[in-house]
Amino acid sequence: MFPIFSLIERKAFLLIAYLAMTTLIVFFPTLVSGQILNQSQPLTQLSPSEETQLKKAVIEALDFSPEIELEFPAINSEGNYALAEWISNHVAGVVFLKKTETGWVVLGGGGGVPDLEALIEAGIPRREAEALITRYQ
Repeated sequence: MFPIFSLIERKAFLLIAYLAMTTLIVFFPTLVSGQILNQSQPLTQLSPSEETQLKKAVIEALDFSPEIELEFPAINSEGNYALAEWISNHVAGVVFLKKTETGWVVLGGGGGVPDLEALIEAGIPRREAEALITRYQ
């Protein structure tokens, strides 16, 4: 299960995600506008019910207040693993997930563009991690 964060850890995570997104907006405007990201690739290979379950797992793991709306501009999956990009007002991030018998479980995540080693350290096998990173870029 995704560890339960203290209030200080949640605020630190949100601050880091905000700073990462702000850095991207200031220094990489073409990345944010979608000119670098390959948006012609399919966003998801999940069924609608799987996608709904994945989004619910992300929302629960982030533990935002109910009135905060999250958008999911990109969800990429490979086997039993997925990357879900989320945006809420001025913060954003990417979450790594694993599909289990009971549903999607958040393995980790953060702000900014994920790297291969972060996915592997979160428990995603190298082959699946490489495929997810390739689709994300």
